Amino acid sequence: METRLLIDGGQSGCRARYDPGGETVRVRGLPRRGRSYAALRSLSRADLGVVAAGLTGFAGEIGAVAAAVPAPRVIATNDAVTAHLGALGGEVGVVIVAGTGVIALATGEDGAWARSDGHGTLLGDDGGGYWIGRAGLAAALRAADGRGGSSDLLRRAEARFGGIVAHVYDSADPVATIASFARDVTDAARDGDVVAHRIIEEAVQELAATALAAARNAGVGGGPFSYAGGLFAAGDLLLDPLRDALPDLRPPRGDALDGAARLLDRPTLFSDLIHETGDP
Repeated sequence: METRLLIDGGQSGCRARYDPGGETVRVRGLPRRGRSYAALRSLSRADLGVVAAGLTGFAGEIGAVAAAVPAPRVIATNDAVTAHLGALGGEVGVVIVAGTGVIALATGEDGAWARSDGHGTLLGDDGGGYWIGRAGLAAALRAADGRGGSSDLLRRAEARFGGIVAHVYDSADPVATIASFARDVTDAARDGDVVAHRIIEEAVQELAATALAAARNAGVGGGPFSYAGGLFAAGDLLLDPLRDALPDLRPPRGDALDGAARLLDRPTLFSDLIHETGDP
């Protein structure tokens, strides 16, 4: 039986699963815009029959993916597509994907789709892990300077990083390093820190606005809505206010690796965003 490789690639790394067997592995150092897919080469195996991948920033460069993980059949799309296919199971609606970055993807009954944000940490990704982590670290440094901020976030930042500024600027991947502090911000908010709670409130407002914009543009303003991505590991701290902001918010049916598996069935949704080499 051929081995299938399913890939979910985000800004800070990727998860991959080999089927049959269900072995899941993680790879760091995935490309962002303008880079090659060389980091995926460690996933290649001689027995691969098909590769199905959702990759951040993917814009049709299927040849580069096939060169990194060669197989008789390679299918690739943007990671927002596989997140949508996993969360809503191939049905119409809106999925807000939030990890290090943020993008909302929506599709209606007529097959038209629309996206909102996903512009990267320099220009967008509002409300995502990097956005939250940066706001939290800024509040920590304000406290260190005596300019307000949060002494609790300062304590948590020093416990995680030691010297905050040096650690971030000397990091091999500053975006991932900053985004990692989002967990501390959510913990501080849950423990009652006012500054951290305000950051989370503003993040939820941004996430909701992004999802609603995609919904309007795709003609599905009433949803259904769902969600995907590591940021939602924060649970009800994010989800309770998001339920208030988004009508018909549903828990995801599956994750982005489940969505990658759906690529094998040639879904009609987002067909213009899905690229393939080889024979089905």
